[in-house]
Amino acid sequence: MSLLLKSHYLLNDFTVDSFPPFPCPTCGNVMRLEKKGMLTAEAGESYRSFDVGAIDQPDRFGFFSACLKCDAHECYEVVVVSGEDHLQEIERYDGTPDFETLYSIKYVQPTVHIFPISESCEGLVREHLLRSFSLFWSAPSAAGNSLRCAIESLMDHLKVRKQVINRFNKVQKFTLHARIEEWGRNDLKNKELSKLLLAIKWIGNAGSHKATLTREDVIKAYQLTEHVFSEVFDKKTDLLKKLATRVNQKKGPTK
Repeated sequence: MSLLLKSHYLLNDFTVDSFPPFPCPTCGNVMRLEKKGMLTAEAGESYRSFDVGAIDQPDRFGFFSACLKCDAHECYEVVVVSGEDHLQEIERYDGTPDFETLYSIKYVQPTVHIFPISESCEGLVREHLLRSFSLFWSAPSAAGNSLRCAIESLMDHLKVRKQVINRFNKVQKFTLHARIEEWGRNDLKNKELSKLLLAIKWIGNAGSHKATLTREDVIKAYQLTEHVFSEVFDKKTDLLKKLATRVNQKKGPTK
């Protein structure tokens, strides 16, 4: 399950009844909110301000913590989510005004996979990607930087050289940009994927230097990353081409 297919799960605040069905980090099945065990507390600043009349009821805010439990039989995985909550004024069916609580996720532990990670994606590539997922909720710029580190580790995984001896017979280190371009020279498929990797790198660079990335920015980088990783680690296009070749040769379905 890829949360990128329903990006509003990654961007919007939620009510208790509209909490996102996150994928289990262990088995991938859907996780559900344990409503009974949810903890909430009004922030001290909000309580004091309301007590002296400095803020109105809709402006009250606080914090929450809750558990998600996996639906799968015998998985038993639990994920803790926490963050901030605030009131939103609504109108009931009969036209009377009321308030509902909205929850904004800031922390998720253990890390929920924002998109599925191939089993063949291991080592530092996987480690940096999971770190990016964990930082997404509270620090999008740091999440973008960790994603850039994942791309750097991907170049190591693909054994793209880090340096070269230049014409002055001195060691010249390759930047990540140069390594991506180097990998893209190998064949046409790599060339197309390298364009996506460069886009991810630019977004990651912004997170490293300007600290201005939004969740929307990081989601765009994740969309590019998911496609590149599916091609590199799962070789999905190659598998589909082979399937099409077999069907065409047989002129019908294959077993």
